[in-house]
Amino acid sequence: MRMLEVNNIRVCYNETPAIHDISIKVEKDEIIAVVGSNGGGKTT
Repeated sequence: MRMLEVNNIRVCYNETPAIHDISIKVEKDEIIAVVGSNGGGKTT
């Protein structure tokens, strides 16, 4: 069972792209993590 599906996400700060064309599918009982440096835009 799919719990979350996000397609073609794009995030920009002013005119500067930070995330471009990201898609993710999370199935039931899967565990995911977003890893990156401080200030790297993980919360975005």
